[in-house]
Amino acid sequence: MNRILPTAALALLTLGACGDNTATEAPAQPLAGAEEPAPVQLDAPAVTAVRETDPVDTAEDAADDPEIWVDPADPSRSVVIGTAKKSGLFTYGLDGKQIQFLPEGRLNNVDLRTMTVNGADTVVVGASDRDKKAVALFKLDAATRQVSALAERIPTGFTDPYGFCLYKSASGTLYAFMTDKEKNAAQWRIDLADGTATAAKVRDLTLATQSEGCVADDQTATVYFAEENVGIWSFPAEPDQPATATPIIKLADNARLAADLEGLAIYRGMTGNYLIASSQGNSSFAVFDLGGGYAYKGSFIIAKGAVDGVTETDGIEVVSAPLGVDFPGGLFVVQDGHNTDPDANQNFKLVSWDAIAKTLNLP
Repeated sequence: MNRILPTAALALLTLGACGDNTATEAPAQPLAGAEEPAPVQLDAPAVTAVRETDPVDTAEDAADDPEIWVDPADPSRSVVIGTAKKSGLFTYGLDGKQIQFLPEGRLNNVDLRTMTVNGADTVVVGASDRDKKAVALFKLDAATRQVSALAERIPTGFTDPYGFCLYKSASGTLYAFMTDKEKNAAQWRIDLADGTATAAKVRDLTLATQSEGCVADDQTATVYFAEENVGIWSFPAEPDQPATATPIIKLADNARLAADLEGLAIYRGMTGNYLIASSQGNSSFAVFDLGGGYAYKGSFIIAKGAVDGVTETDGIEVVSAPLGVDFPGGLFVVQDGHNTDPDANQNFKLVSWDAIAKTLNLP
């Protein structure tokens, strides 16, 4: 999370976007009397969240990235998975209530895909592990909605694993993309054929500065990265394609965007396909048309309603599947940088896609 501090306080510390202190860093001490400025919020159309999740277990900048598992047999049993980047992984029902907590350490970003493992469909959940500098793999049991370890950690060789997303190719092969706070990125092929997990690095990807937000589009074999202070880049997701970055959205070209660019998510529906980005610097969410030259469709904010509003968001996720009467056209989940009313540890907000589509006049 990028925090804008008074000039005097900046002389004492430097914070990376969405970053938490590592175990070897001494806690930063603000100057006496220095207060964190109120978050900036874009003047944009507003939606409200239907509900919120229980808070995570640790204070300050702690929640980070959400993922959504849609139960194909009973969508009302779908699960929101969220990282608590100081402590582990939380799961929640659509009512926002905690189902499970896995104390797995500093897991930063999370993603999932349904894969065939030992002849059976298996919900594979992956995350970037900053403690063990590795890819962490779990599985979600559809019957019990419980998450458990799938494999030993897969070492990456990265200094500080950060952004993370999964990609399932047309051949059914699973790949993991990860960024490093040291500005590089890479792709691994993950083999789950015999019920265990092995991985092989297949290529490096070049990103010039710190990047975290990452999402892969399985339908177009494209992966997107948010370079926090620059814009959004795309790469071909297949490892036999050139690792050539294409700039698709630049901060400098859109006054409605403000660094840091953080979480990315893809909405694929019957009437439209969109790339959504968290514009953390002005607490808004920007929507771009997929397949339409990434035309900008507009921005929205999440204001106070049944629960408090949302500011300084890190990770986001969206699905188009109908999830009951509250989310008939899909669900948008966001991390909230300031969980207020009442004040509590950070959490995630659940927003109906229909509200977003209506607000931005999306088909």
